[in-house]
Amino acid sequence: MSNDYRHQTISQDFLGNSSRIFFLNDESNVKNTNLISYGGIDGSVKIYDASSLPKDLSQKAMVKMINDAGDKMSVLGTVRFQCESREMGDLKLDIISPSGDVVLTMKRVKRLGVLWLADGEKEIPATFSDGTTAAILHFKKSGADVEIEVAGEKGLSFRRWTPSWQAQTKWLLFAFLCFLPTAGIGGCFGFYKASSADVVQQMAKHSGETVIDLGTSLENVITFEGASSWKEKLTLLFLGAFVVTDKLTEKPVSHHSAGNHF
Repeated sequence: MSNDYRHQTISQDFLGNSSRIFFLNDESNVKNTNLISYGGIDGSVKIYDASSLPKDLSQKAMVKMINDAGDKMSVLGTVRFQCESREMGDLKLDIISPSGDVVLTMKRVKRLGVLWLADGEKEIPATFSDGTTAAILHFKKSGADVEIEVAGEKGLSFRRWTPSWQAQTKWLLFAFLCFLPTAGIGGCFGFYKASSADVVQQMAKHSGETVIDLGTSLENVITFEGASSWKEKLTLLFLGAFVVTDKLTEKPVSHHSAGNHF
C-alpha cells in the first residue's frame, strides 16, 4: 500500500468530513506514574468531532457542551501517551481508532531545550503502524513552537506556535495598573480573569515560499480549513495530538505537580 493511499484511507476512516476536532482530557484517565525523579505521567485523551460546535466558545464552554451532549458527540478516536520523566521530556504517543487499531505513533527520547542549540531532539518522524513515515515534526523550541512537514511533499508544512501576547497577559497588565488606584479591587479582578483566560495558538501553512495565515485557535483544537488534501488533514491530526500531549507532559513546577489538565 502506497503512503498516499494510506494517508487517504486512514483520514477518511478516522476523520470523515470533520472540519474541526477537540482533544478532551479526562483527568481520571491521566495518572502520575512516579517512575523516576520528577515523576512520569501517562493516560489518554479523547478526540471529538467539534464541527457542529460554535467557533467562538471558550475551552471551558466547549468541555461543558461535550460532556452535556454525552453519547451524541462523535468520538473519532483516542490519543494514548506515556512519559517516564517529565524532567527529561521523553514522550511516546499513539493515535488509536475506535476499533483499537494504532493509526499513528511517535516516540521522543528527550524534550528540546528552550534555546535552539540546547540538547534534545529537533526532528522526529510520526509513523504508521508498519513503520513508514507519515509526517515529520521539526521543533523550533520545545513544544511551544513546532513545525510539521507533510511526508513526501517537499516544502509543504504546518507551523503552530504560542504567541507571547495572550489574553492572560492583558489581564495581568490590567491587574498591576489598577491595583493601587482601586485599593486592590481592580488588581484582584485582573488576576482572577487572567487565571481563567484561555491560551490560544497561531497556525500557518508553508507551501514553498508562500505562507498562509490560518489564524488562532485554542490549544486543544485543530481546524482543517487549511488542509487541501487527506494527507494534510492527517498531518494536522497528528500535530494536534502532539501539542496536547506535550503540554500534559511538560516539566512540572514542583515534585508534586501532576501535569496540566484541561
